[in-house]
Amino acid sequence: MTITHILYDLLAYPSYIAPLRAEISAVWNHETNSARHLTRVDLHKLPKLDSFLKESERLSPPPRLIAIDGAVQDHDGLTFSDGLHLPHKTYLASNSYGMSLDRAIYDDLTAFDGLRYYKLRLQRPEQAQRFAYAATDPREYRVWTWTVCVYRAGLGGRVLKLLVAYVAYAV
Repeated sequence: MTITHILYDLLAYPSYIAPLRAEISAVWNHETNSARHLTRVDLHKLPKLDSFLKESERLSPPPRLIAIDGAVQDHDGLTFSDGLHLPHKTYLASNSYGMSLDRAIYDDLTAFDGLRYYKLRLQRPEQAQRFAYAATDPREYRVWTWTVCVYRAGLGGRVLKLLVAYVAYAV
């Protein structure tokens, strides 16, 4: 569903097509001498595309409810310091969509800003990698950061970037 949401956002917000196309063209034509492919290294040189993907996923997270791996394993259950008791085999879940709309983290919560993370990179260059698509932040997707990091940094993230780059370039 991620690619579907990203393509919907690209169509819903066509004002992003021109800046994305310009960024892609600059890397594609300059770095590869007009060869008809982008490399893995080239994908790291597309911070606006990176930002667009991350913002799209922020407002349309793949699973809106994320189950934490496994259930309570202890046969006596788990009792927290405040007295809350979870019986044996209780499953836990986290609301990823709710985290994406946390006022403590984001300004203008429901507005789509495809360059939100690009602007944050420019404002805080010492933390630029924190705002990359492949990066995770403890303030977002708190439960599934490992899964997201592996997916975004791996083949899945590169395929998404390539697909959106080709679509934005061709539109």
